Amino acid sequence: MAIIAALVLLVLQLLFASGSSADPLDDPHAESHLNPWGFSFNLGMGDANGDFDDLFHDQLAGEYNFFHVNGPWRIGFGLNFSSFDMVEPYDKEHEWGYQRTGFFGQYMFMQQKRLRPYVELRAAAARLHPRSELFTMDPLPEDFETGDSPTEAADGFTLGMGGGLEYKISRGLALDLSFLASPFWVEEYDLSPVGRPPASSGTTYEGRLGVVWWPHGETVADSSMVPRDAWGVKHSWGWAMGEMLAINLGASGFNEYVRNANFNQISPRSWWENLEEGFHYDDNEFRTNQYIHPFNGSTYFNSGRANGLDFWESSIVGPLGAFVWEAFGETHPMSWNDLLNTASAESRWEKCPIACRLSCWTTKREERDGRGAKWADS
Repeated sequence: MAIIAALVLLVLQLLFASGSSADPLDDPHAESHLNPWGFSFNLGMGDANGDFDDLFHDQLAGEYNFFHVNGPWRIGFGLNFSSFDMVEPYDKEHEWGYQRTGFFGQYMFMQQKRLRPYVELRAAAARLHPRSELFTMDPLPEDFETGDSPTEAADGFTLGMGGGLEYKISRGLALDLSFLASPFWVEEYDLSPVGRPPASSGTTYEGRLGVVWWPHGETVADSSMVPRDAWGVKHSWGWAMGEMLAINLGASGFNEYVRNANFNQISPRSWWENLEEGFHYDDNEFRTNQYIHPFNGSTYFNSGRANGLDFWESSIVGPLGAFVWEAFGETHPMSWNDLLNTASAESRWEKCPIACRLSCWTTKREERDGRGAKWADS
């Protein structure tokens, strides 16, 4: 928390150091011509109290949000992946995953200024899920399969209230410092394996540091300078990366809730552990390594094509998406064969790139307003 306080003071110092001189990023008319979409990412740390107060400590969180702008309001959808360590003598056990998936609203003050305070409200589904073998179900369910989680999860909901400061550092990027208090209620969980009574509720308190990104710039005037492809789509590495992240983190959330897999209780803890441990070889079944991973690679490729990147630029998104999944999308160690199978999807499967090329070749699609060439690059 001391680090976050120091960063807040630094931002304030930068603001007032400019004195009364005009700031090129101040825009007195900003509210009237803002781009409607943006996204944000933050890392947080904090703690929890309530029923879990004497068991949980050192919360770490990573959050990814898409938002829509409507005047001073930002309304959006977010995925938050958190975890808690346990206190001694269980501190060497695996952590508890804590996933929050839901909606938020932010009200921005002084939107025309470089430094913008805001207040925030959140409502989300909440899911607590231990990774520790201490909580392994005994006996396991009759329909249990390899890859399923051997521990039970507790579902519920959470509400959040907080605020922060946003400091704009360029036309399309801002730093974000915030605090969030978030009570949660989940199904009662049996804590007898660690000598404690059942628990079902608590409150988390988190300090967060992150970035807000408008890939085309925050205002319509900024985005007017972004080049377009032959079909009028704006060329945007930012939105291609944003969609790739959404595919990966959305898949993690799906696997946790729907598949109940044993590798999706992700958080900054698992991210750091994967980066430290490096790459290994995994022996997953043929369908996973030779079909599912290449298919995922094609979705990364398409996120580039859908955002104005050409064939070769989009081919770079595949390896980037594969690395993000291996490092941050699952708790399993990173797999070099998964990385290769996913990243090489365009050259081995080529379903989506070939479909795109064939459609252009057979229809000889032309730019309707006369800007593009007859044979558009696909």
